[in-house]
Formats: sequence, structure tokens, C-alpha cells
Amino acid sequence: MPNVAVTRWLLAGLMLHLVSAPAFAHEGDSLAPTPSAAPPAPKAPVGAADAHLTVWPFVLMGAGALTLGTGIWLVHRDHTDAAAPACMTAPGGRAACPYGTATAWQGWAFVALGTQLAIAGVAWRIYEVRHAPARVSLALGLGELRLLGTF
Repeated sequence: MPNVAVTRWLLAGLMLHLVSAPAFAHEGDSLAPTPSAAPPAPKAPVGAADAHLTVWPFVLMGAGALTLGTGIWLVHRDHTDAAAPACMTAPGGRAACPYGTATAWQGWAFVALGTQLAIAGVAWRIYEVRHAPARVSLALGLGELRLLGTF
């Protein structure tokens, strides 16, 4: 007899639904009909265009590239200038290089600093892009059926 109890509950639910439903189809409509005009354009730009991005990461990357290039040039320049006079050994065994550049240690310092600046700029840019407020506006329409939303 459990089937009879289930049938009674289903029948009671259907009766309750019929009683609560409007008598005519138009009585249930509480919304005014929508005009058949095109959906409104989104108020805010979509995607990363509305994110507050700055120019400073690119400044850091540019400064890092310039500093890195200067460091590479200084390391390369160290004792490779063909126009500089050769080193001579002075009396007493002391070496004298009148125009030696000796820029290797400065060059390596610039290479390290430039690399750090460039990495900091890239990390800052990645942080900005990942933490930008991502909003997507969606507007779909078919006849009088409209779906609008910003997510």
C-alpha cells in the first residue's frame, strides 16, 4: 500500500499547484512587456581595459634592459680595446697598464642590477594582470527574451 500514499501526496501537490496558479495566463505576468529594441551597451569596458594598469612595470623593465646592456658592454670592454697601449713590465717586475680599463667588476655589478630590475618589472606586470578586476558584460536577446548581466 505504499504506492497509494505516494499517489495521494502527488495528487495533493498537483491540486495545490492548480489552486495557486492564475486562472488566465496573463494574470501571472507581473512584468511589463519589453520593447523590441536592441539591448543597451555595457556601461563599463569589458575585460582588462577597465583594470587600473600603470606604466611603472614597463619603466622598470626598460631601466633593467638598459642597465643590463651597459653591464654587458663594460664586461666586454675590459681589456679588449685594441687601441689601448699594451701593458708593460716596469723595472722591479711591476706591471703597468697605462690605459687599462679594468671594468669587469663594474660590468658584472650592472649585469646583476639590470637583471633584478627587469625581473621586478615583469613580476609587477604579472601581478597587475592577475589582480585586475575582471568583469564580463553579457547581453543576449532573442525576440522579447533578454538576458543581461555583468559578472
